[in-house]
Amino acid sequence: MAHGDPGRPADSGPRSQRDLAVTLAIDPSDVTKVLDELVSAGHVERTRDPRDRRRIHVKLTPAGSDALADCQRSRKKCWRLWTPRSVPSSTPC
Repeated sequence: MAHGDPGRPADSGPRSQRDLAVTLAIDPSDVTKVLDELVSAGHVERTRDPRDRRRIHVKLTPAGSDALADCQRSRKKCWRLWTPRSVPSSTPC
């Protein structure tokens, strides 16, 4: 499943659900479903914006930061395993 680049580091602070939907180019209802699962797992927390109660902010928890770091390490390991050290010059790129 391909998604857009979130555009800033995960630890850069809370983001709105709407911002996540736009940035990831997915339907807001899908963001809600995913966030429900992440909240249940203890990876994110949602809070209402005190200035605009309609707006919901999403923030990684410490457990979410750890899980994200694990995923990033696994991705890098897979990349190293599946990416050749050098590409032969006869291979079209």
